[in-house]
Amino acid sequence: MSTRFFFIILFFLLLTGLSATPAAALTDQKTIDEIQEQLNRPSTRIRIPGVDFTKTSDIPVTQEGAKKFIHVPYLGELMAALFRYGVAVAGIIATIMIIIAGVQRIMAGGNANQVTVSKRRLIQAVTGLIIAVSSYVILYTINPNLVEFKNIKVLYVDEIVEPEFEIEHLIGNTNFTTNIGRVDGDNIRGNGRFSVATAHIKDLKEVAEIMAKDNFGVIITSGYRPLEEQIRLIRQNCQNPPGSGSCNPKPDRPTTCILKENNPANCPHTTGYAVDIWGAKQEGGSWKQCIFQSECSRDKSSDACRTNTCHKKLIEAMKSKGFCVLDTEAWHFEKPALSKGACN
Repeated sequence: MSTRFFFIILFFLLLTGLSATPAAALTDQKTIDEIQEQLNRPSTRIRIPGVDFTKTSDIPVTQEGAKKFIHVPYLGELMAALFRYGVAVAGIIATIMIIIAGVQRIMAGGNANQVTVSKRRLIQAVTGLIIAVSSYVILYTINPNLVEFKNIKVLYVDEIVEPEFEIEHLIGNTNFTTNIGRVDGDNIRGNGRFSVATAHIKDLKEVAEIMAKDNFGVIITSGYRPLEEQIRLIRQNCQNPPGSGSCNPKPDRPTTCILKENNPANCPHTTGYAVDIWGAKQEGGSWKQCIFQSECSRDKSSDACRTNTCHKKLIEAMKSKGFCVLDTEAWHFEKPALSKGACN
């Protein structure tokens, strides 16, 4: 009987659920601090002893390589408290049933049927108590992970990158021997995730310094791209297989460098000498693009990206360091000029 009571009460507690104001959408390039401020500590509709949810400011954040994760602990904390509370309630119910069985045995007065009933109830109560109390030990002995209520691990995406058009071929079939390095700096976004030719690192840092004079920064959305990554993009965006003569884009997908003859020297980004970069400004303590690709035009004469004060300054700074910018892509820079078509 006590075992059944235990599961009924536990099920009831689970039905009570959580009552909390929904957190705002974790989008629009919000910082981790802003996200933590928006997360509301939940509260149970029925007060459960032992439930003490972590303060939003204390929610743990970890970093694995270039990726950041927010560990939301609320569900784990609730389940852990319910487990402890359920065991305690089961223990109380079992004790009451043992007392009732004892009283029945005393009051049986030699009635064999009553003695049997009280004995069965006593055995059931003791069995339920043993199961409830020893459940933790049993599970822990089988596998310690069975009693761990882990936090929900959420990947923090600090910027949303739009799909970009690419020039399909390079000028000639030049073979590059490229040393690759990472770019980082106080006003350089990308958090060192995007690699470029080491010959470009000094130039890009100096460009960031030029931008900083007007309180601007830079966001690198793509640099060196490994061969396998380019092949993945081709398969994602093109109907033609990698190595073809041209890319026939899939519906609603951008044109992508087809990696002609499967030679890394035939795509700007796989050489390491091309970089997609945007001017940035600070909003709410985080860097955000001054303008987005969706606002740009492939017609140089009517391109809003080239007249935007922030991105225009970036173009000028990149040109001062010897980079050319594609006429059709105000965000794509090369040094030396690699792509077919105008790169000025």
